[in-house]
Amino acid sequence: MEELFVPFNIAKILKEKGFDEYCLAIFDNEGFRLTTEPLKNSYLEGHWRCTYPLYQQVVDWLDNKGFNINISSEYYYDGINWLWQIFWLNPISKWEKNVKDQYIRESIYEGTYLYGDNHEYPTRNDALLAAIKYVLTEKLTQL
Repeated sequence: MEELFVPFNIAKILKEKGFDEYCLAIFDNEGFRLTTEPLKNSYLEGHWRCTYPLYQQVVDWLDNKGFNINISSEYYYDGINWLWQIFWLNPISKWEKNVKDQYIRESIYEGTYLYGDNHEYPTRNDALLAAIKYVLTEKLTQL
């Protein structure tokens, strides 16, 4: 069942980034363990203790922060590879203000990250974990 939860290193980064949702598992001096009642990071004392969210909880939390993760597949003769895309709306910048068409201005994305052959993953969860790591370490710091 532990595979349904993000790894410890991601849980620690989430805590640092302000993730404070109710979770069904925590990391403490006993290691990973399920709790008898949902807990939040703000309930736990000690920098080394943190909640372990489910992957879906993290995806939902990032959605609420404006980062939409999309996992897609590419089919080959010998199997399937998984890729990720992350969409976010770019904050209004100087060049965006110069765009006269409001619909276009409101629809402009800073970038769509789709990695091809160099960044394909053997499983859906591997791709999802890579996307979550990217948002937490590269994009969430820029807001």
